Amino acid sequence: MSVYGLILTAVTTGGSILTVYLKTVSLNFIVALTSQLLIVGPISRELLTKYIKP
Repeated sequence: MSVYGLILTAVTTGGSILTVYLKTVSLNFIVALTSQLLIVGPISRELLTKYIKP
């Protein structure tokens, strides 16, 4: 699905696949890192601490 979206975006905007790929990867990195640090990390750390340490 990601490859399909990449090709579709490159075709509809008229940009090169490499440019669209780099833009997509950079945006994904920004969103994924922020969600990992602010949301997913603390929740999983809390759950693991609750269930691993008696």
